[in-house]
Amino acid sequence: MIELFMKQKMFSFKDAFHIYDRDEQETFKVEGRFFSLGDSLQMTDSSGKTLVSIEQKVMSLLPRYVISIGGETVCEVTKKLTFFKPKFEISKLNWEIDGDLWKDEFQLTDGKNVRMSVSKKWLS
Repeated sequence: MIELFMKQKMFSFKDAFHIYDRDEQETFKVEGRFFSLGDSLQMTDSSGKTLVSIEQKVMSLLPRYVISIGGETVCEVTKKLTFFKPKFEISKLNWEIDGDLWKDEFQLTDGKNVRMSVSKKWLS
């Protein structure tokens, strides 16, 4: 299993964080747009080349995000209608994101197996 670590500033005017490997070498950088209509994130490699783009569809009843690689849409992440815990579905893959997104504790599953888990540590 690959382990990656993300460092994010607690107080910042824009979404920006760095992703490091086990040897603390910067592997990826993620930046969001400030003052834009809908959320937008760009994931780049260490040379600055955009690898993945995530754009929020603003004209949607429930939150929806389009994930693109190389300018082509790969899948859409859509929030499901739930009352207690937020749940998201990833189209084309039939995967789900389950857990507590507000506390940054969640898992990505393919229906049977956990594909990824995320856990946030404060002040580490």
